[in-house]
Formats: sequence, structure tokens, C-alpha cells
Amino acid sequence: MGTALPIRGTDYFGNLSQTATGDFDHDGVSNLQEFLDGTNPADKNSVRFRLSISSFGGYVTASPTRLSYTNGEAVTLTATPTPPNSFRAWAGDVISTTNPIVITMTSNKTVLALAGPFPITWTNSASGAWEVASQLEPQPGAQPG
Repeated sequence: MGTALPIRGTDYFGNLSQTATGDFDHDGVSNLQEFLDGTNPADKNSVRFRLSISSFGGYVTASPTRLSYTNGEAVTLTATPTPPNSFRAWAGDVISTTNPIVITMTSNKTVLALAGPFPITWTNSASGAWEVASQLEPQPGAQPG
């Protein structure tokens, strides 16, 4: 018969040089957040990722709806515009004009659904980035002229 050994802090943090704000398993989530999530900060496969959703001109539903998602979990996002708006695009970590969309959670993600009564076009100078809201024309909240 074996003897049960107590779990030490080093079992989860690898060594005593790790801190709460560190990321022992290099999965992009702090040791403290993994501890609070009930996952193992030394196992990158046990991580849970956050999905931040915002909308302009409507609302978004997520299925499944959770506070956090497992690595590789699929999430369906559906944008529903409020009248007289029409769905135009997704921005942030997902760039698409398809609605609904399915995303795979492999990191923390931020997604913005854009709807409006007028067309939204992407602009992108040589140094611009597609996922940056400032690259949208017209700017969110601007009235058509």
C-alpha cells in the first residue's frame, strides 16, 4: 500500500519562482486565473478561455453560453440587428461578413458585431489593420451624411 502525499504549491506552479501573475505552462492565462478557474496552471491542456462579445446596432447570442470555454471548444455567434439596422460584419479577433459564425476557442477572444442602416466598408492603408475599428468607414456611431 502506498502512502498518500499532500499536494504542494510547487505541484501546480512547477517551482517556487513562479508567481500568481506568471504563466508556468505558457498558455496565455495567468497562474492565478487558472487557479480561480479550477484548472491546473502547469497543464496547458486544462486552460479555459474567455470570450468578450460587443455589438453595435443589435445584439449577439452565443451558443453555448459560458463564462469560459475549454481549449478547442466551438462557439456559435449569431448577430441580430435591431430595426432599421442590417448585419454588416464581425470585427476584432474574427473578421467576417458571414452571420452566424462558428469560432474555435484556442485563446481569449474579443468579437464585435456591427450592424447599421447603411453599408460599412473596410478601409486599409498599407499600415492599417483589418481588425481595428478605426479602419471602418463610417465610424461606429457616425450618422450617414
